[in-house]
Amino acid sequence: MKPKKLMFIIFILLLFWQGTVNAQTIHVILIGDVRCFENAENPENGENAKRGIQLDLRNMRGFFEDYVPQDKLKFYEVDPKMATPTAILNKIDSVKPAYEDTVVFYYTGHGANAAEGAEGANAAEENYAKAAGQFFQLKDENGKEIVLYRTEVCKKLKTTGAHFVVLFSDCCNNFVPTGRSNDNDKGVPSICNKFEPVIQQLFLDPKGMLDITTSEFGQYSFTNAKGSIGTVAWIEILKNENKSLKDENKSVTTITWAPVIKKMNVRVNELLKERFANSEEAKRQGSQDYYVYEWPETPRFGARVLGMSAGNVIVQEVVPGSLAEKGGLKVNDVIWKINEQDIIYEKDFGAAIDNAFGETIFEIKRKNSDGKTEKRLLAFDFDGESSEYTEPVFGAKFDEVDGGLEITEIVADGTAEKYGFKVGDVILEVDGTTVDVKDIFAVALRDACKKERFTIIYRRNGKEYPEIINNVQKRRIEEQAQKPDSEEILEQDNLDFKPKPEKIYVFGAKVKGNVIEEVYEGSPAEEAGLQKGDKIVKFNSKTIITAKDFEKAVDNSPQEATLVIIKKGEQSQSNVVATLNKIYVFGAKVKGNVVEEVYEGSPAEEAGLQKGDKILKFNKKTIKTSKDFEKAVDDSPIDAELEIDRDGETMELNPKLNK
Repeated sequence: MKPKKLMFIIFILLLFWQGTVNAQTIHVILIGDVRCFENAENPENGENAKRGIQLDLRNMRGFFEDYVPQDKLKFYEVDPKMATPTAILNKIDSVKPAYEDTVVFYYTGHGANAAEGAEGANAAEENYAKAAGQFFQLKDENGKEIVLYRTEVCKKLKTTGAHFVVLFSDCCNNFVPTGRSNDNDKGVPSICNKFEPVIQQLFLDPKGMLDITTSEFGQYSFTNAKGSIGTVAWIEILKNENKSLKDENKSVTTITWAPVIKKMNVRVNELLKERFANSEEAKRQGSQDYYVYEWPETPRFGARVLGMSAGNVIVQEVVPGSLAEKGGLKVNDVIWKINEQDIIYEKDFGAAIDNAFGETIFEIKRKNSDGKTEKRLLAFDFDGESSEYTEPVFGAKFDEVDGGLEITEIVADGTAEKYGFKVGDVILEVDGTTVDVKDIFAVALRDACKKERFTIIYRRNGKEYPEIINNVQKRRIEEQAQKPDSEEILEQDNLDFKPKPEKIYVFGAKVKGNVIEEVYEGSPAEEAGLQKGDKIVKFNSKTIITAKDFEKAVDNSPQEATLVIIKKGEQSQSNVVATLNKIYVFGAKVKGNVVEEVYEGSPAEEAGLQKGDKILKFNKKTIKTSKDFEKAVDDSPIDAELEIDRDGETMELNPKLNK
């Protein structure tokens, strides 16, 4: 190829490459409405309102002009004197972004909530579909008051096809005269040659939607001499974040919306206190707080709600692919409680979502196909580790029998299997509640899951045994949990717990003489409140002087043991009751390699080991002494292999150890 021809191709490729670099464009829709403040009872307040809206529009335009290259920025503005719902929606339709672009919709003016009296709002309890949430209070072409619901704007913005959409509103505005700034001093915008870091990271990189307003349900949005304080705080914080991103001496390299909005909240409340210390209205309100309806990317929860006039909130929208959708929340569900906290207003809902972590339980009301309202529970996993919310409740199927529920099937890898339950076992009690009916079991299990540990009493081969469910940390209760007559809740397993300790201790304390040297995690001793340094005086009325006294007392103890102890640093004696784990890791007492005792309900008994058997090998390791045996048990996996001698006949056993 000739050099000239090669250079020409390279030149064309460079032009093409430069045309594709930073191809993203930001489309900013500016909406301010002044007509609702015309003919105000207080003309001065009306003029302040108009002036404040003009300041807001100018400030927002100026921010983007300073931070976005001119050729990557497009403005769309509706005349503030003609901001009708039709004009606003048509303006959104006129925006034709590419997928990689971002659309920012900004509204400043008057707004309110449907529960405050908009058409259909008071019928929310009777007809959920009419409860449309926050609205912008406007006028139509003829000057008649009309509303534009926020949900309508959101839906329209999503039809633009941009990969990221921001809806930012500063309303309901309560313009208070606080002195005048120089309206004519617009300054000279700087020349921006490339996207500033804050624009790149907050407006170009995210996907989805950010829907935010500057005052929560029931609050006004105030204005100072610079404009609406929500907008002022927004611009100040974004500028500060940009400065931090560019500061080479700081370690800040990336930012996301959640911490930025928290900073905006702090700033807007500082401005409220600075400017409105003498305002009775501001004093009554107390604070002004940003409220986020929807987060970008995968929304943290993904549900838009409306505070109902009769209390509680109703779901207006569920974001596809969000946590809310995956957990089964639906439009028109009424949310009553989150983690047992009453949800009365939108603010309660927002606070509950902000503070949610791990498994979070919703109590809702939902109308079924017959028009009847029924209560349900939904669970949502806020730890971000799971995207599936249909995990089962216990991992077994049951038949109702005399006195309990007999297990007829075990689900693989479920809680029932992990804790050693078997087909034929009969569940008798859950944490003290007799469970002979499926719905009672479902409710008792749901309540027990709220505790760190609880006990299930079951019957096997005519004998009763306890099983302690340890360290329950999450509660995944299907929405079917409120319909306990359903087989589905019993077939599933969603008890998410920490693994048991490597050793299941009968008592769980190491002693020297009669003084405790160590208390093992998750043991009965720890559960009873014993600590290092405590002195054991008596164990079931047996005086304890030596470690052998202690070990013998533990071996001979019933499940419920009573101890007399002296707490470390104290002189007086006190009584302690401990529930011992009489089901051992393996469950056999040996002398040398001969089995002296097999404990009831233990893995050794279940595997068929008997008193008098000789343990020849444990996981292919030769057993000659008690120490050999103990070490083999400690080192063993859950599934063990035994070779034994019984009356001269060599046999193989395969116990499943409690580990």
